[in-house]
Amino acid sequence: MKSSKNIFTLSAFLLLSISLLVFNSCIKELEFETEQLDQLFVFDGTLDNRVGTQKLLISRTGEFGKQVFEPVTGGNVVLKNDIGDSWAYEEFEAGSYYLFDFAGEVGRSYHIEGLMPNGKTYKSKPEKMHPPIPIEELIFDFGTEEFNQENGNISDIGKCNIFAQLRLPVSEEGVFVKWQTENIYQFTGLPNAFNVFMRCFIPGELDRQGIAVLSSNLNTSGAPILKKVSQKGMDWTFNETQYFNVTQSSISEEAFLYWQKIDRVTNDVGTLFDAPPASVIGNMINESDPELPVLGYFRVESSVIERIKVNPNQIPIQIPAKYCGLNRLSSPSECSNCLGFPNSTEMKPSWWE
Repeated sequence: MKSSKNIFTLSAFLLLSISLLVFNSCIKELEFETEQLDQLFVFDGTLDNRVGTQKLLISRTGEFGKQVFEPVTGGNVVLKNDIGDSWAYEEFEAGSYYLFDFAGEVGRSYHIEGLMPNGKTYKSKPEKMHPPIPIEELIFDFGTEEFNQENGNISDIGKCNIFAQLRLPVSEEGVFVKWQTENIYQFTGLPNAFNVFMRCFIPGELDRQGIAVLSSNLNTSGAPILKKVSQKGMDWTFNETQYFNVTQSSISEEAFLYWQKIDRVTNDVGTLFDAPPASVIGNMINESDPELPVLGYFRVESSVIERIKVNPNQIPIQIPAKYCGLNRLSSPSECSNCLGFPNSTEMKPSWWE
């Protein structure tokens, strides 16, 4: 171990797909005909304790079963807290609403209210912003997992596992945590005629796993906890330096249950695009027509970010061959221009060491 296209087509369809399952507890279960899934509103937003841009996506479902979602423009959305303060969102681009240079206050409760172009009012249930929980340490290790090949043979695949160490504070209300991990790797291309190398920083692809959440109801508060938060298969990107950026968020109990059920459907149903005949409703309500379901969730959370660096010389298992060959002519085009990789940039992140 070592220490240290379309937003709405994809995002909204994921929300609809993973929302379609039987739910219990604080999350309401609804049964309705397939036709009722047309033109449902989908809200996807977060309010965080860190100063920055707070984003809210609002879209509307199209014909059921089609991956087409229409951004909702012209909505009037306001964020409100429990002492009467309010802030108006700005629609910066179609269906994307922002609060700029804003941060929530720990201890306050928040909700959103929005009047949509259809004349109906939508509202989220209030959620309290709980104190952020520090990450004591990030740890990585490497191992192998068996993989069944198409020809029936079994082979071992290397894996890089990322763990967060933390202590959950004692709380009568319970403590609920969620993690999200981003991977960025460095890629150096082949030299040109002037022996100049092009270098890019590129988002990596993590293994598709369950959603990483944790509840103090399932663990002893105050005791150190080591939680696996992400995993990446061993591939050619490990030939150069990469970072894993881990965001640890304190969330509400209802949000914890929501993510827990989403995690269940992604494992039980098979894929995100399979839809059982029921709907998980988050914390959004149609005040004008309470019987009409609303999809999505407005999250109020506080978070911390920690990063861990992985260098090739720290890896105890074999790394796959490099992406590029011996020369430009025999190598993929990205070896000459690494900006050909999706979302790549030559600008080194400010935190990169």
